[in-house]
Amino acid sequence: MADIKIPLSSIGQAHSGIRFVDADGSDITEKTLQLITERCPELLQTYLESDLFRLPESSAANNNTPESMANRFNVPYLGRLPMDPNMMRACEEGRSFLESYPLSPAAKPFANVVQRLLDATTDAEDL
Repeated sequence: MADIKIPLSSIGQAHSGIRFVDADGSDITEKTLQLITERCPELLQTYLESDLFRLPESSAANNNTPESMANRFNVPYLGRLPMDPNMMRACEEGRSFLESYPLSPAAKPFANVVQRLLDATTDAEDL
C-alpha cells in the first residue's frame, strides 16, 4: 500500500499541500493542471501514489521497523495509515473521518486500527 494516495484533481487545492515545481523550484501547478484539463482531462480521475515513508531495505533487514519497535517496547502494533488529505480535512473541521470520507484511501486502514483498539480495550475490560 502506498503511503500517499491522492486524486490528481485535488492537487493545487489549498488543503492538498502538493504542488508541481520546475527544475528551478518555481510553482507551475496552475499551468500544469490547466494543460492536463485542456489536453487530457481523464487524467484528473486518476490517483497519484507514493511510498514516501518506505523503509530502506537495510532497515527491514536489521529488524528496524515500526512493528519491531512496538515489539521491543512490548506495545501492540496497531497498523500503518497512509497520508490522506481527507483525514486532515476531517480533523480540521471537527468531523468524523470515517463518516465523512468512507471511500478515502486511508478509511479502511483507519477502521482496522480503530477495531484493534476496540478489541484491546474489550479484552482489558474482561480481566
